[in-house]
Amino acid sequence: MQFIEGEKETGCIFCTRLDRRNDREDLILHRAEFCAVFLNKYPYSHGHLMVVPKQHTDSLADLSPECSA
Repeated sequence: MQFIEGEKETGCIFCTRLDRRNDREDLILHRAEFCAVFLNKYPYSHGHLMVVPKQHTDSLADLSPECSA
């Protein structure tokens, strides 16, 4: 309920966190050249991870070959 009822931030939550350098607070487990691994603050199940491309696009189909491999 905290997520649903809480205040929402503007912009891309992933881009914002990748621009900052507080990985522990932002739940970033690993940074690679083309992607980063995040813990989900509100996971669907235990151990849920998100692999996020660093290239910001509106569609997965628009990712560069490096980011989508």
